[in-house]
Amino acid sequence: MTTLESHQPAPPCDIHPDDRGLAGPADIDWWKGLSVSDVQALDVEDQMFRYSAFVKFVERDGLSDQEAGRRIRQMSQAYYMALEDRADEQLAWGQDDLKLPYMIKERVNRAVVAGVITRDVVRTASSFNAVVRRLIAKGQI
Repeated sequence: MTTLESHQPAPPCDIHPDDRGLAGPADIDWWKGLSVSDVQALDVEDQMFRYSAFVKFVERDGLSDQEAGRRIRQMSQAYYMALEDRADEQLAWGQDDLKLPYMIKERVNRAVVAGVITRDVVRTASSFNAVVRRLIAKGQI
Protein backbone atom coordinates (compact mmCIF):
# COMPACT_ATOMS: atom_id res chain seq x y z
CA MET A 1 0.00 0.00 0.00
CA THR A 2 1.34 3.39 -0.92
CA THR A 3 0.85 6.57 1.05
CA LEU A 4 -1.25 7.85 -1.83
CA GLU A 5 -3.63 4.86 -1.62
CA SER A 6 -4.12 5.29 2.11
CA HIS A 7 -5.28 8.87 1.53
CA GLN A 8 -7.40 8.39 -1.57
CA PRO A 9 -11.13 8.34 -0.78
CA ALA A 10 -13.12 5.17 -1.21
CA PRO A 11 -14.31 4.50 -4.73
CA PRO A 12 -17.97 5.12 -5.49
CA CYS A 13 -20.26 2.42 -4.19
CA ASP A 14 -23.01 1.86 -6.72
CA ILE A 15 -26.45 1.01 -5.41
CA HIS A 16 -28.84 -1.08 -7.46
CA PRO A 17 -32.31 0.50 -7.79
CA ASP A 18 -33.79 -2.40 -5.78
CA ASP A 19 -31.32 -1.69 -2.96
CA ARG A 20 -31.74 2.09 -2.65
CA GLY A 21 -33.79 1.77 0.53
CA LEU A 22 -31.01 -0.15 2.25
CA ALA A 23 -28.46 2.67 2.58
CA GLY A 24 -29.14 5.69 4.75
CA PRO A 25 -27.22 8.93 5.34
CA ALA A 26 -25.09 7.40 8.12
CA ASP A 27 -24.08 4.56 5.80
CA ILE A 28 -23.10 7.01 3.07
CA ASP A 29 -21.09 9.10 5.56
CA TRP A 30 -19.30 5.98 6.84
CA TRP A 31 -18.38 4.99 3.28
CA LYS A 32 -17.12 8.47 2.45
CA GLY A 33 -14.82 8.29 5.48
CA LEU A 34 -13.01 5.24 4.12
CA SER A 35 -9.90 5.23 1.98
CA VAL A 36 -9.13 3.05 -1.02
CA SER A 37 -6.89 0.88 1.16
CA ASP A 38 -9.67 0.52 3.77
CA VAL A 39 -12.06 -0.73 1.11
CA GLN A 40 -9.51 -3.12 -0.36
CA ALA A 41 -8.80 -4.55 3.11
CA LEU A 42 -12.52 -5.06 3.82
CA ASP A 43 -13.02 -6.82 0.50
CA VAL A 44 -10.00 -9.11 0.94
CA GLU A 45 -11.07 -9.97 4.49
CA ASP A 46 -14.60 -10.89 3.35
CA GLN A 47 -13.38 -12.97 0.42
CA MET A 48 -10.80 -14.81 2.54
CA PHE A 49 -13.41 -15.62 5.18
CA ARG A 50 -15.90 -17.00 2.69
CA TYR A 51 -13.26 -18.99 0.79
CA SER A 52 -11.68 -20.49 3.90
CA ALA A 53 -15.10 -21.41 5.29
CA PHE A 54 -15.99 -23.10 2.00
CA VAL A 55 -12.74 -25.09 1.94
CA LYS A 56 -13.23 -26.11 5.59
CA PHE A 57 -16.80 -27.27 5.00
CA VAL A 58 -15.90 -29.27 1.89
CA GLU A 59 -12.47 -30.66 2.73
CA ARG A 60 -12.59 -31.10 6.50
CA ASP A 61 -16.30 -31.54 7.18
CA GLY A 62 -17.05 -33.50 4.00
CA LEU A 63 -20.01 -31.37 2.93
CA SER A 64 -21.13 -31.08 -0.67
CA ASP A 65 -20.42 -27.81 -2.47
CA GLN A 66 -24.14 -27.03 -2.28
CA GLU A 67 -24.39 -27.62 1.47
CA ALA A 68 -21.18 -25.65 2.08
CA GLY A 69 -22.67 -22.78 0.09
CA ARG A 70 -25.89 -22.91 2.11
CA ARG A 71 -23.94 -22.69 5.37
CA ILE A 72 -21.83 -19.79 4.15
CA ARG A 73 -24.97 -17.91 3.05
CA GLN A 74 -26.33 -18.27 6.56
CA MET A 75 -23.17 -17.34 8.45
CA SER A 76 -21.88 -14.38 6.47
CA GLN A 77 -23.04 -11.50 4.40
CA ALA A 78 -21.88 -10.72 0.87
CA TYR A 79 -21.43 -7.22 -0.54
CA TYR A 80 -20.93 -5.44 -3.86
CA MET A 81 -19.35 -2.11 -4.83
CA ALA A 82 -20.17 -2.19 -8.53
CA LEU A 83 -23.54 -3.10 -10.02
CA GLU A 84 -22.06 -5.89 -12.12
CA ASP A 85 -20.87 -7.57 -8.90
CA ARG A 86 -24.35 -7.64 -7.34
CA ALA A 87 -25.70 -10.57 -9.32
CA ASP A 88 -22.52 -12.64 -9.45
CA GLU A 89 -23.20 -14.19 -6.04
CA GLN A 90 -22.80 -17.89 -6.77
CA LEU A 91 -24.29 -18.84 -3.42
CA ALA A 92 -27.54 -16.87 -3.80
CA TRP A 93 -30.89 -18.59 -4.17
CA GLY A 94 -33.25 -15.66 -4.61
CA GLN A 95 -33.53 -11.87 -4.78
CA ASP A 96 -33.22 -11.43 -1.02
CA ASP A 97 -29.97 -13.41 -1.04
CA LEU A 98 -28.23 -11.16 -3.56
CA LYS A 99 -25.21 -9.15 -2.44
CA LEU A 100 -25.78 -6.02 -0.37
CA PRO A 101 -24.25 -2.60 -1.09
CA TYR A 102 -20.88 -2.40 0.68
CA MET A 103 -21.73 0.92 2.28
CA ILE A 104 -24.10 -0.75 4.77
CA LYS A 105 -21.40 -3.10 6.12
CA GLU A 106 -20.73 -1.06 9.27
CA ARG A 107 -24.44 -0.93 10.17
CA VAL A 108 -24.73 -4.68 9.68
CA ASN A 109 -21.66 -5.26 11.85
CA ARG A 110 -23.15 -3.06 14.60
CA ALA A 111 -26.39 -5.05 14.45
CA VAL A 112 -24.46 -8.30 14.91
CA VAL A 113 -22.48 -6.91 17.86
CA ALA A 114 -25.69 -5.56 19.44
CA GLY A 115 -27.35 -8.98 19.16
CA VAL A 116 -30.03 -7.87 16.70
CA ILE A 117 -28.80 -10.41 14.16
CA THR A 118 -28.26 -13.78 15.83
CA ARG A 119 -27.59 -17.31 14.61
CA ASP A 120 -31.14 -18.30 15.51
CA VAL A 121 -32.59 -15.46 13.41
CA VAL A 122 -30.36 -16.28 10.45
CA ARG A 123 -31.01 -20.02 10.71
CA THR A 124 -34.67 -19.44 9.84
CA ALA A 125 -33.85 -17.48 6.65
CA SER A 126 -32.43 -18.44 3.28
CA SER A 127 -29.35 -16.28 3.96
CA PHE A 128 -27.72 -13.70 6.17
CA ASN A 129 -28.40 -11.14 3.43
CA ALA A 130 -32.11 -11.96 3.47
CA VAL A 131 -32.19 -11.27 7.22
CA VAL A 132 -30.44 -7.93 6.73
CA ARG A 133 -32.90 -6.89 4.02
CA ARG A 134 -35.87 -7.88 6.21
CA LEU A 135 -34.57 -6.06 9.31
CA ILE A 136 -33.80 -2.88 7.37
CA ALA A 137 -37.28 -2.96 5.78
CA LYS A 138 -38.78 -3.22 9.29
CA GLY A 139 -36.59 -0.38 10.58
CA GLN A 140 -34.90 -2.66 13.11
CA ILE A 141 -31.36 -1.90 11.94
